[in-house]
Amino acid sequence: MTGAGVVLCAVDAATSGSRQNAEVRDGRYVVFGTSGRRGTAGVDRREYEAVREGDQHGMTVVPGTVLAGTALFVLVTGEVRRADAKAAKAVSTTSAAPASGGTRS
Repeated sequence: MTGAGVVLCAVDAATSGSRQNAEVRDGRYVVFGTSGRRGTAGVDRREYEAVREGDQHGMTVVPGTVLAGTALFVLVTGEVRRADAKAAKAVSTTSAAPASGGTRS
């Protein structure tokens, strides 16, 4: 499950633009640019909203991966318990003494 989380993070990082950390300062929309000349730059509202949306998509990758891993753990644990109970029942029925006094095979 951890491998899937790493792949999702890598895909998110590769597809996201070079702008991040959108915020409003003194009534202006600014973002932090990471390519070319690094630093803050003023942008229009549409660009601001696109960067905000991209930042929020990245925040869902880790909790989603943790949730999927937890679900997998719960399902596997339940299957192991069910298999153990079935095996214990099979062992107890085959190791019981024969009731009719016959031979054991």
